[in-house]
Amino acid sequence: MKKGIRIALIALVTGGFLFLSFRKVNWADVLRYGTNVKPLFFLLVVACVPLHFVTRAIRWRYLLIHEKKDVRFWNLFSASAIGFTVSYVLPARSSWSGSSTS
Repeated sequence: MKKGIRIALIALVTGGFLFLSFRKVNWADVLRYGTNVKPLFFLLVVACVPLHFVTRAIRWRYLLIHEKKDVRFWNLFSASAIGFTVSYVLPARSSWSGSSTS
């Protein structure tokens, strides 16, 4: 029961943040921009994403080697992937920057 309440609360908070992040999105523009994407270029970019995480994991390995020698590559890779995924899924960092146009 406790786990179900926790999951429901997390889902509610996530849904609220997603609502706040996407409430002013013009979905017609999103569709228009999405249909203008060049498929070959898009596939090339998608194919390069894992390489990007591999290079970041290698970099973190060299940065952390003096602090903790036994960090596994998969942990470094997944930490980078999760960090970037969160910043792409929750774009609130740009829409809630505190700047006001009033």
